[in-house]
Amino acid sequence: IRKKRLLNYSIDFGICIFC
Repeated sequence: IRKKRLLNYSIDFGICIFC
């Protein structure tokens, strides 16, 4: 799993999962 992909998903949902 790529971190960029996960970050994109988090931004898409409007939440920070890895913050």
